[in-house]
Amino acid sequence: ELAKNKQHRAIGSKRVEEALRAVGARFTQLGEKDPRLTEAQKYVPRLKGVFKFFENEDPAPGRVAPCCLTILMALIQVLQDHPNRAFADAIIDLACLAYFFLCRPGEYAKSTANDQGRSSPFRLQDVLFGTPTQNNLNAAICSLHDVRRSTFVALVFTDQKNCVRGETVGHRTNDQPFWDVTKRIGRRVEYLRLCNAPPDTPLHTYYDIHNQPHHITTLDITQCLRTAAQAVYTTTGILPNRICSQSLRSGGATALLCANWAKDKVQLLGRWKSDAMLRY
Repeated sequence: ELAKNKQHRAIGSKRVEEALRAVGARFTQLGEKDPRLTEAQKYVPRLKGVFKFFENEDPAPGRVAPCCLTILMALIQVLQDHPNRAFADAIIDLACLAYFFLCRPGEYAKSTANDQGRSSPFRLQDVLFGTPTQNNLNAAICSLHDVRRSTFVALVFTDQKNCVRGETVGHRTNDQPFWDVTKRIGRRVEYLRLCNAPPDTPLHTYYDIHNQPHHITTLDITQCLRTAAQAVYTTTGILPNRICSQSLRSGGATALLCANWAKDKVQLLGRWKSDAMLRY
């Protein structure tokens, strides 16, 4: 019987392999030979057989479902009466950012994983606005008047996964009353500026009534999206348990592909180095 972790999920073969690798590394640190490996630095035959057996016993991987606009619209409805307005507004703003910019979860929310995969969060100083008369207005120092009248927003990549340092990706304003990413990010920036947030504040920060900072986590995003998915399940047919914080990235990519965007352009925007996005 497979061992269970604290979330009551089966431990896969890769997790066992990683655990034994840590044991082998400890042997090496103590000046001993790694018992996992032969002289040629390959797995000893019996261990290789065990890993192969575990791999064959692993269940089929469960792929997350893309988050569609119907679920995003439902997100606004399910959060409209939330008692913590700062929390609810942050969830909606960040979901919009992730959907349009194809963000990895750790880039727009605080990662709850031990290994964040170099998904550094975007910060206040990483946002640029453009108005009809000015460009490249840094969100940390420009006037709030310019933020409110902006017609363009861009994110500057600094240490995100697969990024080109200093590269910017932007969106122009649109005619959608609820999902205009320029206005959503502008609202997030204005909120943080009015709370006197420093330039290096992650965009996923919100404050309580005592002006103490808190953070939207990937788990918060997942829970809210699943509540929204449940509310519109009869319309979408998407099971809520197949939706998570990663679904916004795949949902945005799917929307672009369905709108006949060239595959290469979607790959560039989402920083995919392979055709993995086509599985969506």
